[in-house]
Amino acid sequence: MKINILQTSDVHGYLFPHNYIEDKNQGLLRFREYIKILKDNEDTLLIDSGDIIQGSLTYYINIVGINESNPIVDQMNEIGYDIFTPGNHEFNYGLDFLSKSFKNFKGDILSANYGGIEKVLDSKPYKIYDYNGFKLCVIGLSTSHI
Repeated sequence: MKINILQTSDVHGYLFPHNYIEDKNQGLLRFREYIKILKDNEDTLLIDSGDIIQGSLTYYINIVGINESNPIVDQMNEIGYDIFTPGNHEFNYGLDFLSKSFKNFKGDILSANYGGIEKVLDSKPYKIYDYNGFKLCVIGLSTSHI
């Protein structure tokens, strides 16, 4: 049995595939097609390890406010993220912004060591995934520095 585990971290609100200020290739959309091909053809678990809704585009969204959804989280759903584990920068714009950003997230939010996070996010400490009888447990752990 083969299971691909793909992970992103520290996206920091970069949605578009190029940062023109620093002339770097980055952003969630850069990886979208590659990830979707793997997820459509193989057993793949896609995880974001945090710091995705702080910085760049999300800085602007924080200023103008979230109406229906956060476009970064919308793309996470479109791409098919299975798991999100909050990072320390998820709290930069406050608990209300964090809660509103992930209210429509279709994957699992895992966080075992942020006490009280389940009051803000629909989260659990871990989840066991079953791939045709092969069980894989994922525990959401994050840095303690917020």
